[in-house]
Amino acid sequence: MAKELQPDAPAAAKVRAESISAEHPETSAGRPGSRGKAIAAWAAGLAVVSAAAYAGLVRPWHRKWGSTREETEQPLPGDELVRQPKASATHAITIHASPAEIWPWLVQMGQGRGGFYSYERLVNVFGSRIRNAGEILPELQTLKVGDEVMVHPRMAPLAVAILTPERTLVLHLDTRTGPRLLGMKSGDYENLVWGFHLEPIEGGGTRLIERFRSDHNPSALNSLTSRLVLEPASFLMERKMLQGIKERAEGAKLAQQVPRVQ
Repeated sequence: MAKELQPDAPAAAKVRAESISAEHPETSAGRPGSRGKAIAAWAAGLAVVSAAAYAGLVRPWHRKWGSTREETEQPLPGDELVRQPKASATHAITIHASPAEIWPWLVQMGQGRGGFYSYERLVNVFGSRIRNAGEILPELQTLKVGDEVMVHPRMAPLAVAILTPERTLVLHLDTRTGPRLLGMKSGDYENLVWGFHLEPIEGGGTRLIERFRSDHNPSALNSLTSRLVLEPASFLMERKMLQGIKERAEGAKLAQQVPRVQ
């Protein structure tokens, strides 16, 4: 009787593997469907962790940058214009100059005026047409309550609401009683206050405290836009602005102290 032929073991294994691959194509090429789900889950987890880190660590830090707890919690002129803000920030910086030496730099701020001493090239990409002054401009030193300060050529101006020379400058906009912002729909409103406060300290220096408060019609989109876009962007610009004022005021003071060579 002829001996029964035994199938070659490697060949049989190959046949079985090809059969399994045909029946379950996801096992070949490392299960692309499962890999895609894993990547999506990893990305979602990373987004959750990032959002938690921003909300718990980054946002509280940048909303109070440079300020002490006392400065953050103390009431300041202009707070009463936005009593229940949906967004707020208090920033501060120490300047080695007197309030009288800092005040001229605040008074001349504005688009079409002395600028805002921040990232000039960056804001001009968005059509701001800002030119940051490097010197005190005598023709821009007269400012009074009711005057308007432009931030952007296509935005409603901010009105000078409170002005105490060498102490407080508060700008205000309420679209319910004044000009409306571009893109606003019926029922939308924005009420904001932007204040600059000079507090003398020992040694002849000054604390410059900048506070922003805003209220707007409640909506999920407004909240997300405010927290994830406007607040971080505003912080970057405002921190640079405070640093720019410090640099200019201290530089001007130093220049006055250096004796001129005859």
